[in-house]
Amino acid sequence: MTAQILPFDPTAIPAAIPAGTQTLLPPHVRDRWSTAGPAHLVLGHDAALLVSARPHTAYLKIVDAAGSAPAIAALVEALAAKARADGLVQLKWQGTPPTPVAGFTPLTPPLPSGPGTDVPSTGAVRWLVPDVTVRPAPYYAQTTHYSCGAVSALTAVGVLTLTPGLNAAREMAFWEEATNHPACEPVGLGVALARRHPDLDVTIALDIDRPVVLEHLEQAEQDWRAALQVASRTEAAGLGVPVSPERLSVTELIEAARAGTEALMLISLELMRSFAVPHWVRCCGTAGGAVVIDDPSVDPARGESWVDGHLLPVRGEEFDRMAAYGPEGYRGAVLLRSRAETTS
Repeated sequence: MTAQILPFDPTAIPAAIPAGTQTLLPPHVRDRWSTAGPAHLVLGHDAALLVSARPHTAYLKIVDAAGSAPAIAALVEALAAKARADGLVQLKWQGTPPTPVAGFTPLTPPLPSGPGTDVPSTGAVRWLVPDVTVRPAPYYAQTTHYSCGAVSALTAVGVLTLTPGLNAAREMAFWEEATNHPACEPVGLGVALARRHPDLDVTIALDIDRPVVLEHLEQAEQDWRAALQVASRTEAAGLGVPVSPERLSVTELIEAARAGTEALMLISLELMRSFAVPHWVRCCGTAGGAVVIDDPSVDPARGESWVDGHLLPVRGEEFDRMAAYGPEGYRGAVLLRSRAETTS
């Protein structure tokens, strides 16, 4: 079977549905699909899928399915073959795939947290490449617009130290320790982690020798935050936390992730979300040549949920572009390993 993929505008129902597909999408299905964000319609024999994905990523999410169960299963296989041929590494299912759809593994339900974690209660993933190395943790969405660094850091710490799950109180307490008001910058974030977790080996990588994540501020606002960043560098030296001036390559990042290193990366959201703001994500593994991240922010208004942000694959070349912030395209990262692993 071949999968025909068409753009789908949920605001244009019924015109967005081809005439030959009308019987597959009765009114109750159309009502569900009318609330979806930007998506595509995948058509096969006696089945249709509604799929979506973030731009510049390496996955497709099946939002919903219509048709007979065997026809849906056959269409999913056709979609998987096309996705694999297009260089994608993952399919996701928003909710629980119906029997007899095969190959999907349930995702751990998210922790109660920010937008996008209330529904759906379940999700599933199917990897399309054999060489997958991931360290999953229960997904947690940031509860503020500015605590992505704190959430990414604490999720990574939880994986390395088996500490209890995140909650809003822990999120905000750590943000207060690490913030450069209101964003976290690489050195301050690494110092806060090293101060709180001496059992972890912390390395900061920042390939520019000046205060960062200040480009959007007036000079007076930049000055006092810059002073805090200078103080963080001094504290890093006192704690013995190295600040490497070398640019961390995506190849090095992939190798580190495969070796068990937790990496917090400063990225720009311009490619994935169409606004150039700084954002922290946790690199939690690799799939083929893709970097797999947990993004603590999703946009329900565009049809996203925690299923999109959790175990989100990005091709290496695309991640190389994302992980370059500001006019100079500098790269900031915090790498974490348990000291037991680094000394063994």
